[in-house]
Amino acid sequence: FARVVISMVSPDDYSGLIATAELGRLYPLTTGYGAALSDVMRIERFSAGATAGEFVRTTTGEFVFEVFVAGSTAASRVRVLRYPIGADSAGVDAVALDGTANSVVWAGDGRW
Repeated sequence: FARVVISMVSPDDYSGLIATAELGRLYPLTTGYGAALSDVMRIERFSAGATAGEFVRTTTGEFVFEVFVAGSTAASRVRVLRYPIGADSAGVDAVALDGTANSVVWAGDGRW
């Protein structure tokens, strides 16, 4: 991919109004999970388009990144939830989406 755009916002500030203003939706608590330990991150990847300066949204290929969650440990059971675009519905556990524990890996010192 040619470009990555990452937008971050608190899911809780002002009852979610900031998230709604910045990302266009609420991020409600998902049954069975605690409150958010980190900001919501919207990650959008783009590949080069047919003409110079054109970019097309892509979801193909592997994308790896680290997130620091203050105070977390290997026993914290931090989970990444994926939310559908445009709907204020609950998130889906990323491990459940791809069927492996490789979606969220403890890297040490609060890094996931």
